[in-house]
Amino acid sequence: MVLTCAYPDCSNRLKTKRLSSLARTHSGVVTFHVFPTSEPARLKLWFIALRLDINTPINVLKLLRVCSDHFSPDDFTYPGEDHVRLKPSAETPPLLKRSLFL
Repeated sequence: MVLTCAYPDCSNRLKTKRLSSLARTHSGVVTFHVFPTSEPARLKLWFIALRLDINTPINVLKLLRVCSDHFSPDDFTYPGEDHVRLKPSAETPPLLKRSLFL
């Protein structure tokens, strides 16, 4: 399976078989992050920022990702050697916020 970033006009892709080995080197690696499907208010902001239909089914959302290029470095935590995670406070990533006003 290939992960593709859902951000408009972003062409970042990554094969999932390579994810675990690439995640170990945090610098310079593009990581992919799931939509906050369990947090409706935060999810709505992502829909708006990414210009997605608010009625997109959950099963479709579970296949979508946003790559790390669209987040600030301060939005991440590194809980383990092989993990990169978005902080809960990364409500709407800074690079996505700009698209809210376009």
